Amino acid sequence: MSLFCYSEFYDYIYKKDIIIINCNSFNVKKKITMKDAKRQLDILCELHEKIKGYEGSAGFTLPNNIGKLVENCKVEIKKNNRFIRYLENQGANNGFETLLLKIGDEHISRAEKSIECIYKSNYMDIIYRSMKSGEICVVNSSEDNLRKVEKIEIAKGKKFCYEILEIDAINYFNKLKRKNSDIDIEGLIDYFCTIEGLDENSNNFIRAMISYPFEFMKCVNRYKRSKKPWTLEKYEEKLLKSIEKDSQSYI
Repeated sequence: MSLFCYSEFYDYIYKKDIIIINCNSFNVKKKITMKDAKRQLDILCELHEKIKGYEGSAGFTLPNNIGKLVENCKVEIKKNNRFIRYLENQGANNGFETLLLKIGDEHISRAEKSIECIYKSNYMDIIYRSMKSGEICVVNSSEDNLRKVEKIEIAKGKKFCYEILEIDAINYFNKLKRKNSDIDIEGLIDYFCTIEGLDENSNNFIRAMISYPFEFMKCVNRYKRSKKPWTLEKYEEKLLKSIEKDSQSYI
C-alpha cells in the first residue's frame, strides 16, 4: 500500500504529535540494556494509546492483520511437518536434510506446544478486546524505527495495521532475543503487560509466541522454496544458527 494511501492516517496521527520521518532507519546503540528496553516499551505503550480507535473512511482503512500471525504459524507447522515426513520416507539427500531429520520433530513439537499455549490463554478473548478497542500496531517497534525525542517519531510508517497490541511487543522481544541473549525477556514481558494494563492471558500469549521457533521455520521455508542463492553448506549453517537463535523457551 502506497504512502499516498496512508496520507489520511498520517494526518490522524500527526494531530496526536506523532511524526513520520520517512527515512530508512534511526541510528541505535549496538547493546540494548534493560533500561533502554523499558524506555522503548514506554514509548510503544504511549504510541498504542494515542493511535487506537482510528476508524478510517469510505476510501481508506488500515490493513487488518488480527489473527494472521497465529494462523500462518499453524499452516507453517502442517507444511513443514509434512516435509519432514516426506524426507523420512524418501531419505535425506544432503547434510541439511540429514540435520533436519535429526532435529525437526523436536522443533515441530515446540511449535505445536506454543500454539496449544496460545489457545489456553483465551486467545479469542484477546482478539475480541483488540477489535473492540480498535488497537493498531506499528509492526516494527524496535529502536531503529520508533523513538521519542520531543515527540514520537517513526522512521517508516508503511506497516501500520489493525492488530492485537501484543504483536508489537512480540516483534520487539524476538529481535532482542536474537541480539541480546543475556537480557531479561521475562522481566520485560511483565513490564509491558503492566504498563499496557494487560492480564495474565496476554502475558502467557506473549511467552508462547516468542517461544515459537520462528528462525527454524524460516530456514526450512527458505530451503523448500530455494529463496536464497545459498549452497547446501550455507543452508546447513543457517539451520544450525536458527537452533541457537530459537534456543530460549518461555513456556
